[in-house]
Order: sequence, then structure tokens, then C-alpha cells
Amino acid sequence: MSWSYYPVSTLPAPYDVVLCQFPEDLDLQKPPLKMRPGIVLQTAHSEEGFIPEVRLIYGTSKTKLQKRPFDLIVMNNQAMYDAGLNRATRFDLDKIIWMPWAAEFFKKPDHPHYYGPVIGHLNDNTRRLLGHLLVERDRRRRAGL
Repeated sequence: MSWSYYPVSTLPAPYDVVLCQFPEDLDLQKPPLKMRPGIVLQTAHSEEGFIPEVRLIYGTSKTKLQKRPFDLIVMNNQAMYDAGLNRATRFDLDKIIWMPWAAEFFKKPDHPHYYGPVIGHLNDNTRRLLGHLLVERDRRRRAGL
């Protein structure tokens, strides 16, 4: 499928929070209509340098505090402010995919404060918590828990 790629020079940084149309069923053939926050874990581009992509964690306002203890939940006021979030948000660590850095998936918020799809950045404390959660999830997966 052909996408309207953004220039490689505009790729977000790891731990940036972006506004995106994250595919509900993890199928990239048709972007959904609902915009959601996502955390950028990695970026990459083709050897030719023209096809940028990002590895992204799905975000939702459905926090499910008791049901999803090993997901990242951003609910501290300062962490939410730094990440550009206007409400508590759960980042589902079971929904991490590579997506094309393209206009079909990433949109600039309709607000003059933003110049592109990046709405914020995880602060140091939230990045450390995310790292611990990823390590613990991997440990539990290896142990069969």
C-alpha cells in the first residue's frame, strides 16, 4: 500500500508522545478514524532513507487499573502535562507495532500550540517506570506467568 510519508527528518524521538490513528486490530490496511495517543519506542527508515516508520505503544483513556497492572498508566498531573495528555491514559504494552510515519496515521492536533503529531514527551520518572514494566513483563513471559 502507498502512504503519504512524512520526511525522515521529522521522525519523532523515542519516548515522544504522538497523536495517531492506531489500528484497533493491528492491521495497517485501513487506519481507524479515532485519534489516540501513542508512545514512540523506536524509529527506523529504509536503506534508501525514504520510508520512515515508528514502533509505537497504543494509548487509551480506559485505564483498567485492577485488570492491567503491568501496563503503563500515566495519571500523575506533571507526567500527564509533560506527555501532552489531558486525562489519565493507559498504554497497553500488549499492543506495540511498527507503523509508517505517514499522514494517514499521524495527525497534527487541531490547536495552534502544536506544529506536528508530537504532543509531548515522557518525563524521566515515567520513562524509568516504562523500562521497569517492560523488563518485568519480559521476565514474567519467560517464566510462563
